[in-house]
Amino acid sequence: MYRTLLFLLYAIFSSFPSYGQIPDNPERKWFLEARPIQFVLNGYSIVGHYAVNDRMQIGASIFAATLSDGITDLIWDSKGPLDLEAKQDIVFGLSYRYFLGKNKSHRGFFTGAAAGAEFYTLTNRDDRQELPYTFYYVAPRLGYMWYPLRKKAPNFYISGEAVVVVPIITDGTVSFNSEATTEINRILTSPLVGIGYRF
Repeated sequence: MYRTLLFLLYAIFSSFPSYGQIPDNPERKWFLEARPIQFVLNGYSIVGHYAVNDRMQIGASIFAATLSDGITDLIWDSKGPLDLEAKQDIVFGLSYRYFLGKNKSHRGFFTGAAAGAEFYTLTNRDDRQELPYTFYYVAPRLGYMWYPLRKKAPNFYISGEAVVVVPIITDGTVSFNSEATTEINRILTSPLVGIGYRF
């Protein structure tokens, strides 16, 4: 499954033509980044973007993690006797970014959105019962891209984003043998930090 998905992403990205020029670095159209929080949560992440012109990027992301108890309690609405563990088996999305500064090529404030799917394994740690859960989402966002080492490493950047994830198609409410239930909340807030490099 992962090889097929990676091949499809490569095919999608390689098929995009070049539109316009990027004033700062016209030859550097690819942006590759990782989000540290997924690694802290025993997962992984990879995010790639392609510069369509001097103000717009399109991209794709794949990541996974085992959510902490605090995050689980924030995004899952559970009722009854349930000690819930929520593991993201895989999350993928397609996204775009639009930079607001007219004279700043792919830096500074940007707005954008993403859409994709999240696949979970939900476990009741009391009796080890596992249930699958899937939801599809849209996620508007506002962010900022910063190049902190302009002289020594001019293509290294840090991005921060305030994201609102809105599940639009979900598995609804799932029930465990303990008679507890859980479902994903209707609106999820998700601050993101990415560390990346422009190629």
